[in-house]
Amino acid sequence: MKIILAKTAGFCYGVERAVRIAIELAQSAAAPVRSLGPIVHNPQVVGDLSRKGVKVVVSAARLRKGTVIVSAHGRTAAEIAGLKRRGVAVVDATCPNVLRAERLAAELAREGRVVVLLGDPNHPEVRAVASYAKGAPVIIAAGPWDLPVLKGVQMVGVVAQTTQKKARFDALVGVLRARVDNLRVFDTICSATKKRQEEAEKLSRGVDVMIVVGGRDSANTMRLAEICRKNCPRTFQIESAADLRALRFKKNDTVGVTAGASTPESVIKEVVERLKVSGTQRE
Repeated sequence: MKIILAKTAGFCYGVERAVRIAIELAQSAAAPVRSLGPIVHNPQVVGDLSRKGVKVVVSAARLRKGTVIVSAHGRTAAEIAGLKRRGVAVVDATCPNVLRAERLAAELAREGRVVVLLGDPNHPEVRAVASYAKGAPVIIAAGPWDLPVLKGVQMVGVVAQTTQKKARFDALVGVLRARVDNLRVFDTICSATKKRQEEAEKLSRGVDVMIVVGGRDSANTMRLAEICRKNCPRTFQIESAADLRALRFKKNDTVGVTAGASTPESVIKEVVERLKVSGTQRE
């Protein structure tokens, strides 16, 4: 069995930065350290940080003291302002690419535009970005099929969740160009996401099986699996090497492996090693 690992897989800069901030804070802070939502959407990373003293809390309203880390996905402007009013020490580990999307959403709103945000309305990053478009109508669309007619709307601005698929963003912009005269477009999909998606697209065309490693709640991992599945029907998204037990391989399979931007290198290595053992057993 032949195994091909994508050149770009695992931690991106934003995830690496957020995890480093959390570890350094846990080592130096005298007060309890909390993460407002998981730092990143990966259970192994969250578990490791918990053992180091960074505990996850779901609701900002419950925090009254100590130190809280804003996760790589960001949080809404109202949540962060509320924490500061209550005297909670806020350490912002929001990915710089997400911060850029927030700033651009605010800029579009100040210009008096309707802000169209491509993304998952239930994702914390999307809620965060939308919150910065203060005073402007915000349309959150999962794709071009979600767009309203926009009758009578003169000015529109577009941003995207940083882990969205580029093809979907381009399709949405194409529909808007046909409907709106005054359109400003900011492609806020991060370069790390684009690179991983391009590699996954290419790799999945030449293999029998694709393994996509990452948290089940990780948006960028799910996008990679979607892309791979179009080219390779035998695409499987797993969280760890243990999930390989449920999969079946043929002895002559060529297996491609990629991973989401929040997947630790140790998890990727374990998956590859388990695949090597599996391939040897089938020879």
